[in-house]
Amino acid sequence: MMRFQNKEHIQMSLKKFLPIMSISIALSLILSYIEFLLPSIGVPGVKLGLANLIILMLLIKYPLKVPAAVNILRILLAGFMFTGPIAMMFSLAGGLSSMLIMKLATKLKVFSNIGVSVAGSCIHNFAQLIVAIVILDTFNIIYYIPALIVSGIISGVAIGILTTIALPRIEAAANR
Repeated sequence: MMRFQNKEHIQMSLKKFLPIMSISIALSLILSYIEFLLPSIGVPGVKLGLANLIILMLLIKYPLKVPAAVNILRILLAGFMFTGPIAMMFSLAGGLSSMLIMKLATKLKVFSNIGVSVAGSCIHNFAQLIVAIVILDTFNIIYYIPALIVSGIISGVAIGILTTIALPRIEAAANR
């Protein structure tokens, strides 16, 4: 059944979430750009996923619509500004699938921020692998799976630790 919202409720939602979303989009886009400038280390195409720091914090604190909007807009803007349409397809597949898994993991309340981040990072890598299989029309790249698991764990742990450190500090600063 569809729930209708009155005009005042929609305006309150915009007043509450628009500043958070605007700042989050800007920060995640800056982190995406920084990561774009860094060379790929080790496995081609594997990056830390710095923008996911912002997305994970939003997933922990807000309803799914907030991080979803931020993530989609960040991916589209980064794609148009510096990565291009092919990278945008990979980013959308990885970003949306990882975000859904991370939101589910936060709802279960059995995983730490690190566990949630590792799950999201690994799913992100697998979603991108699926896109690569479809684009290249070959399964010959599945040998890449061990490297994707290792890189997913490493980047997931790093982003999870950064989230665990940053989130309480951001909350404390916001409450001053």
